[in-house]
Amino acid sequence: MQKDLKTTYGLFNLEYVYDNTINPATNIWHGLRYKIYGDLYNQITKANTDGKFLFNLGFDARHYLPLYRNLIWAVRAAGDFSFGDQKVVYYLGGVDNWFSPKFMDGNTPTDNYTYQSLAVNMRGFKQNIGHGNNAIVVNSEFRLPVFSTLLNKPINNSFSEISNWSNL
Repeated sequence: MQKDLKTTYGLFNLEYVYDNTINPATNIWHGLRYKIYGDLYNQITKANTDGKFLFNLGFDARHYLPLYRNLIWAVRAAGDFSFGDQKVVYYLGGVDNWFSPKFMDGNTPTDNYTYQSLAVNMRGFKQNIGHGNNAIVVNSEFRLPVFSTLLNKPINNSFSEISNWSNL
């Protein structure tokens, strides 16, 4: 039986966040928000190596443009870049919060990566359709809550009224 390998890292993280969005409805935003960040990992323990470094830089920018009532155009650009003695592998494909994500097991990275992460929101592709230590994703979508956009009055949800009766 092989002995467990334990590696300890120190982390320095620096990030800048800008957010001027408002939320007029569920999953409907207006405005701009972005985050720029950098991470420095330093391997502290000497498990098979002598003090290795990992640098990780990235950004995530989102702009929500209202077109008509609650119809919006959502644009997102995100990028992650890993370099140094050790690296992060980013798996491209899939979406967040999917019921049953499908991961492509046969598409295995050939390099030896220290960490792994998902670079998501590539609808129509399985997770791990592509991978590497750098990733850039650009998404553009229209969000249309059908009833609240087309109807000119508030929507009455009888299910929420029934669930409130139990609190009496």
